[in-house]
Amino acid sequence: MRWTCKRIELFIEEYLEGELSARDSFTYEVHLEKCPSCRKYLQSMSAYIEHVRQVGTNLPAPDRIPQILLDHVARLPLRDQFLLGERVREVLQEEEQKRRERMEKARKRRDRTNLN
Repeated sequence: MRWTCKRIELFIEEYLEGELSARDSFTYEVHLEKCPSCRKYLQSMSAYIEHVRQVGTNLPAPDRIPQILLDHVARLPLRDQFLLGERVREVLQEEEQKRRERMEKARKRRDRTNLN
């Protein structure tokens, strides 16, 4: 596969997760050696992903989150509790739709790659 700057961006997650074939990883890295802007992009994305992982380790244990939330929500007026529940439901539906769209986009990208 010939790696362009756009393709480098599209496949950065696969590269960072080690999901590219050995040949594609090698040619990906060759492009990175020759292209300073792609190297910079990779460095910034790697730093961002590491930051997100570190934030995830600083969260309270999952078994404590519901009780903390319930205690806070219980102090709200009933109308606000209802509105909060509705908003949470909307956000969860939006996130699920985004997840489905990302999965479909990744599937199409893999299909295009397999054809080349």
